[in-house]
Amino acid sequence: MHTAPAPPCPLTVIAWLGGLTFNDLWGRHLALGGMSSRAALAGCLLGTTPWPATAHNVLAHSLNEALWELGCPGLAPYRPPGNDPQTGPRRHEPA
Repeated sequence: MHTAPAPPCPLTVIAWLGGLTFNDLWGRHLALGGMSSRAALAGCLLGTTPWPATAHNVLAHSLNEALWELGCPGLAPYRPPGNDPQTGPRRHEPA
């Protein structure tokens, strides 16, 4: 049985729009404090590895900065803190 591949992360499309190579994007990600490996970044962009909101937001900001440098609006969406694809939104327990 054939299964469809995972859809690429929307950030992948934005990187293509900005003309960034994979190495450019990874370097920008690291320069902003991202700590993910090249393999983890590839998994994120391919849609096979979900990232926590904090890592996603560093990557999104890296993309937005590249777009701003080209005179384009930022298109990469940020995720609310704690809204991780593995666990979903955090619930705050009453004190």
